[in-house]
Amino acid sequence: MSVLRAFLVVSIVGCSSSASNSTWTYTVNFESVAAAVSADSLEVNVYDASLPDSTCDVLIVARRSQGTLPKPVVSVAPTPICTLVAGGGGVSVRYGKYSVLAVAKRQTQDWLIGCNTQYVTHDEDPGTLPIELTNFDEKVEVQPTTCQSVSAHCSRGC
Repeated sequence: MSVLRAFLVVSIVGCSSSASNSTWTYTVNFESVAAAVSADSLEVNVYDASLPDSTCDVLIVARRSQGTLPKPVVSVAPTPICTLVAGGGGVSVRYGKYSVLAVAKRQTQDWLIGCNTQYVTHDEDPGTLPIELTNFDEKVEVQPTTCQSVSAHCSRGC
Protein backbone atom coordinates (compact mmCIF):
# COMPACT_ATOMS: atom_id res chain seq x y z
CA MET A 1 0.00 0.00 0.00
CA SER A 2 1.34 3.42 -0.92
CA VAL A 3 0.92 6.17 1.60
CA LEU A 4 0.81 9.75 0.47
CA ARG A 5 1.35 11.65 3.68
CA ALA A 6 -0.58 14.90 3.43
CA PHE A 7 -0.21 17.04 6.52
CA LEU A 8 -3.28 18.97 7.54
CA VAL A 9 -2.47 21.58 10.13
CA VAL A 10 -5.57 22.41 12.13
CA SER A 11 -5.90 25.37 14.44
CA ILE A 12 -8.55 24.47 16.96
CA VAL A 13 -10.74 27.43 17.81
CA GLY A 14 -12.18 27.11 21.30
CA CYS A 15 -15.30 28.76 22.65
CA SER A 16 -13.49 31.14 25.00
CA SER A 17 -11.66 34.32 24.09
CA SER A 18 -8.33 32.61 24.86
CA ALA A 19 -8.52 30.06 22.06
CA SER A 20 -6.12 27.16 22.30
CA ASN A 21 -4.42 25.62 19.29
CA SER A 22 -3.82 22.01 18.40
CA THR A 23 -2.41 20.17 15.41
CA TRP A 24 -3.51 16.97 13.72
CA THR A 25 -2.63 15.29 10.49
CA TYR A 26 -4.19 12.92 8.04
CA THR A 27 -2.65 10.39 5.70
CA VAL A 28 -4.13 9.40 2.39
CA ASN A 29 -3.53 5.73 1.69
CA PHE A 30 -3.68 4.61 -1.92
CA GLU A 31 -4.11 0.94 -2.81
CA SER A 32 -0.83 1.04 -4.75
CA VAL A 33 1.81 3.34 -6.18
CA ALA A 34 0.05 2.92 -9.54
CA ALA A 35 -3.19 4.23 -8.01
CA ALA A 36 -1.40 7.21 -6.47
CA VAL A 37 0.40 8.24 -9.66
CA SER A 38 -2.74 7.76 -11.74
CA ALA A 39 -4.40 10.64 -9.89
CA ASP A 40 -3.67 14.28 -10.69
CA SER A 41 -4.97 16.02 -7.59
CA LEU A 42 -6.60 15.52 -4.23
CA GLU A 43 -9.63 17.44 -2.97
CA VAL A 44 -10.47 17.37 0.74
CA ASN A 45 -13.68 18.51 2.40
CA VAL A 46 -14.31 18.56 6.13
CA TYR A 47 -17.91 18.15 7.35
CA ASP A 48 -19.59 18.46 10.75
CA ALA A 49 -20.11 14.75 11.52
CA SER A 50 -22.62 15.51 14.25
CA LEU A 51 -25.14 16.23 11.47
CA PRO A 52 -27.02 13.19 10.10
CA ASP A 53 -26.19 13.95 6.44
CA SER A 54 -22.47 14.28 7.17
CA THR A 55 -21.41 10.78 8.14
CA CYS A 56 -18.84 9.13 5.90
CA ASP A 57 -21.27 6.57 4.49
CA VAL A 58 -23.79 9.25 3.51
CA LEU A 59 -21.11 11.52 2.04
CA ILE A 60 -19.59 8.79 -0.12
CA VAL A 61 -22.99 7.67 -1.45
CA ALA A 62 -23.96 11.27 -2.22
CA ARG A 63 -20.66 11.98 -4.03
CA ARG A 64 -20.79 8.76 -6.06
CA SER A 65 -24.42 9.36 -7.08
CA GLN A 66 -23.76 13.05 -7.85
CA GLY A 67 -26.30 13.90 -5.18
CA THR A 68 -26.36 17.01 -3.06
CA LEU A 69 -23.65 17.17 -0.43
CA PRO A 70 -24.04 19.26 2.71
CA LYS A 71 -22.02 22.43 3.02
CA PRO A 72 -18.51 21.59 4.21
CA VAL A 73 -17.04 23.31 7.26
CA VAL A 74 -13.77 23.58 5.32
CA SER A 75 -12.92 22.89 1.67
CA VAL A 76 -9.41 22.37 0.40
CA ALA A 77 -9.33 22.95 -3.35
CA PRO A 78 -7.90 20.18 -5.53
CA THR A 79 -4.16 20.13 -4.87
CA PRO A 80 -1.70 18.39 -7.21
CA ILE A 81 -0.56 15.02 -5.84
CA CYS A 82 3.08 16.01 -6.22
CA THR A 83 2.51 19.12 -4.10
CA LEU A 84 1.05 16.96 -1.33
CA VAL A 85 4.07 14.66 -1.22
CA ALA A 86 5.91 17.45 0.61
CA GLY A 87 2.94 18.10 2.94
CA GLY A 88 1.19 21.36 3.68
CA GLY A 89 -2.13 23.11 4.12
CA GLY A 90 -4.02 24.47 7.06
CA VAL A 91 -7.60 24.95 8.24
CA SER A 92 -9.38 26.13 11.38
CA VAL A 93 -12.20 24.20 13.01
CA ARG A 94 -13.98 24.29 16.35
CA TYR A 95 -13.86 21.36 18.74
CA GLY A 96 -16.16 18.60 17.53
CA LYS A 97 -16.58 15.52 15.39
CA TYR A 98 -15.65 15.79 11.70
CA SER A 99 -15.93 13.63 8.60
CA VAL A 100 -13.00 14.14 6.26
CA LEU A 101 -13.89 13.25 2.65
CA ALA A 102 -10.98 12.91 0.24
CA VAL A 103 -11.45 12.59 -3.53
CA ALA A 104 -8.52 12.04 -5.85
CA LYS A 105 -9.23 13.36 -9.31
CA ARG A 106 -7.82 12.43 -12.69
CA GLN A 107 -8.22 15.42 -14.96
CA THR A 108 -11.80 16.44 -14.13
CA GLN A 109 -13.05 12.96 -13.21
CA ASP A 110 -13.56 11.72 -9.65
CA TRP A 111 -11.06 8.84 -9.57
CA LEU A 112 -10.57 7.56 -6.01
CA ILE A 113 -12.53 8.25 -2.83
CA GLY A 114 -12.21 7.76 0.91
CA CYS A 115 -13.52 9.15 4.17
CA ASN A 116 -12.84 8.89 7.88
CA THR A 117 -14.02 10.55 11.08
CA GLN A 118 -11.93 12.64 13.46
CA TYR A 119 -12.79 13.83 16.97
CA VAL A 120 -11.18 17.15 17.90
CA THR A 121 -11.13 18.07 21.59
CA HIS A 122 -9.19 20.44 23.80
CA ASP A 123 -7.64 17.77 26.01
CA GLU A 124 -6.59 14.95 23.71
CA ASP A 125 -4.19 14.72 20.76
CA PRO A 126 -6.33 13.30 17.94
CA GLY A 127 -3.29 11.69 16.27
CA THR A 128 -3.06 11.01 12.56
CA LEU A 129 -6.28 10.22 10.71
CA PRO A 130 -5.83 7.54 8.02
CA ILE A 131 -8.03 7.87 4.94
CA GLU A 132 -8.12 4.76 2.73
CA LEU A 133 -8.85 5.53 -0.92
CA THR A 134 -10.64 3.08 -3.20
CA ASN A 135 -11.81 3.32 -6.78
CA PHE A 136 -14.56 5.90 -7.19
CA ASP A 137 -16.62 3.52 -9.32
CA GLU A 138 -16.38 0.51 -11.62
CA LYS A 139 -15.18 2.67 -14.53
CA VAL A 140 -11.84 3.38 -12.82
CA GLU A 141 -9.02 1.27 -14.24
CA VAL A 142 -5.64 1.94 -12.70
CA GLN A 143 -2.85 1.12 -15.15
CA PRO A 144 0.46 -0.42 -14.04
CA THR A 145 3.44 1.89 -13.56
CA THR A 146 7.20 1.46 -13.50
CA CYS A 147 7.41 3.96 -10.63
CA GLN A 148 8.50 2.56 -7.31
CA SER A 149 7.19 5.55 -5.36
CA VAL A 150 5.10 8.68 -5.72
CA SER A 151 8.24 10.76 -5.12
CA ALA A 152 9.98 9.07 -8.06
CA HIS A 153 6.97 9.85 -10.25
CA CYS A 154 6.95 13.49 -9.14
CA SER A 155 10.66 13.92 -9.81
CA ARG A 156 10.15 12.36 -13.26
CA GLY A 157 12.39 9.44 -12.24
CA CYS A 158 10.25 6.80 -13.94
